[in-house]
Amino acid sequence: MTINTFSLINQVGRDQLRDLIGLKLESLSGETLPDFLMSPSVTVKAGDQIITIFGKTDDSEIPDFEGYASTLCVARGSLDDLTLHRQVGNIYKQYSGSEITGIGIVREDLESVVSGKANWQHSADIAIVLELQSGFLVISKMGQHDEVLRVQFLKSFDIDGIPKLDSYFEDDILTTIRSSRSYESLLVV
Repeated sequence: MTINTFSLINQVGRDQLRDLIGLKLESLSGETLPDFLMSPSVTVKAGDQIITIFGKTDDSEIPDFEGYASTLCVARGSLDDLTLHRQVGNIYKQYSGSEITGIGIVREDLESVVSGKANWQHSADIAIVLELQSGFLVISKMGQHDEVLRVQFLKSFDIDGIPKLDSYFEDDILTTIRSSRSYESLLVV
């Protein structure tokens, strides 16, 4: 029997992301978001909305794997957060004033195959993509097992352009790890 595990953005977080569509991006910031744009949390300000994206780690539910699995989370941010980020100089204005025309979530599906039989499958949301009039803002996990996020400002977006995640999951003599990625648009239909 194949065991399925999930590390997905919850419905409340998905709704908060959807609320950004149609607003103009003002800034991207973080308390610990230095110029190389990696941090455990990232705050997006657009119109009257402030959201914080962060990684949360919990004990892994994946069979035969002792360790942590990270989940990409979304929560309401605050003006106090933005004030703190501004004070430490970690606020970025690339694409500021550009309308957010869509939001997407990149999901990675992993499957462990042992001696030809599926052992487990793990689905994880690994990136949030803000589609802007002037480009793309991509906030992605650095790995399957840690909280750190990577930010990229891009002129064009390709799902394969998100760097491979750091992971403890590797092929060995008996086990093959298969991976695939998909893109889900959160546009309201």
